[in-house]
Amino acid sequence: MLPCACGHSARYAGPHGKDFESVLGPLRLERAYYHYELCEAGLCPRDRALGLEGGSLSPGVLRMAGLVGAMVSLEEGHKLLHELAGVDVPTDDEARKCINYVERNRERMRYPKFRAAGLCTSTGVVKAGCNVAIGTRCKRAGMHWSVAGVDAIIALRCCKLSGRFEGFWERLAQRRVA
Repeated sequence: MLPCACGHSARYAGPHGKDFESVLGPLRLERAYYHYELCEAGLCPRDRALGLEGGSLSPGVLRMAGLVGAMVSLEEGHKLLHELAGVDVPTDDEARKCINYVERNRERMRYPKFRAAGLCTSTGVVKAGCNVAIGTRCKRAGMHWSVAGVDAIIALRCCKLSGRFEGFWERLAQRRVA
C-alpha cells in the first residue's frame, strides 16, 4: 500500500507497461502500478525513480533533445537525432508551440544577464506580490465583484501600495478639468 497526498492508500493493481525512447532505441518497461480508488488516480513509482514521469523520453534522450532543440529547428533536430543516435523524438504540436514561444521570446529570456544585474527572475516574487496586492483585498469572505468593480479596486490598491496614490487622484482631477 502506498499513501496518497489526500491521505488514502493505493493498492497494487498489477504490472503496467510503458513504451519510451531511450539512447539505446525504443524500449518497453513493465513496472508496478498502484491505484487510488477514492482519488481515481494511478501511480507507477518506478517512473519517478527512472526519470520517466509524465513523458515518453528517457532522461538521456530528453537531454539530447534539449541540446539539439536549443541549436536548430524542430525538424532539423528530429532528423539530426535520428541520424546521429537512431533516436526518434516526436515532433508534436505541443513541442512546436514550446519552441516557437522560446524563439519569439528569446530576447526576454536573458536570465543570467538579468541575475547579474541584480534583477529577480523568479515568478514566486510576482505571485507573492499579486497575493498581497490583490488577494488580500479582493478575496475576503463574502466578496463578489463585477469585472469593472474589481478592476477599479485593483488599480487603487496598486497605486496605494506603490506610493502613487496621490498622483492617481491628481491625474483624475486634471482629466475632470480638461
